[in-house]
Amino acid sequence: MTGKVKGFEVKKNRNGTQNVLMLQCEISGPEDLQSVEYMSNAGDNTIPVIGSTVAILIAGPSWKIAVAVSDGSEFDNSLVEGDRLLYSKDRAAIYKIGADGKHYFNDGSIEAARNGDAVQVTIPALTFIVSVSGGSGSPAVGVLNPDPIDVDGTIQEGTNEVLFP
Repeated sequence: MTGKVKGFEVKKNRNGTQNVLMLQCEISGPEDLQSVEYMSNAGDNTIPVIGSTVAILIAGPSWKIAVAVSDGSEFDNSLVEGDRLLYSKDRAAIYKIGADGKHYFNDGSIEAARNGDAVQVTIPALTFIVSVSGGSGSPAVGVLNPDPIDVDGTIQEGTNEVLFP
């Protein structure tokens, strides 16, 4: 059996022991709205998009469980066996966990820094005093740094692959 998601709310499960996501689903037509408990994959809490199609199992006389959701998106044929793709409703944010263990953000279009990447801050010219020795008997004299100085600090290059330990 399938249904179309029309709404949702968090309620207690049938035993009253834990919170579950209940979907309001249109089953056979606009007049047939039924509450269906949504069971997502372990480690994956998702609220299906309104209008998504759900696969529904009948688990008892008055207990229906939604076990799969399709938002109508075309399958991403760039995935390989073992890849996992997570995305927001409008696909403005896409996160891919590759079978190779690498993590990609927005198809690799967002750069991120990793341990070991080059980092650098440029201190503009004339922003701090450099002490200069005065020589024998002369007082030390301070002058402003005449040129920009590069020091470690801010990330100036990144990568679209992020490796988590």
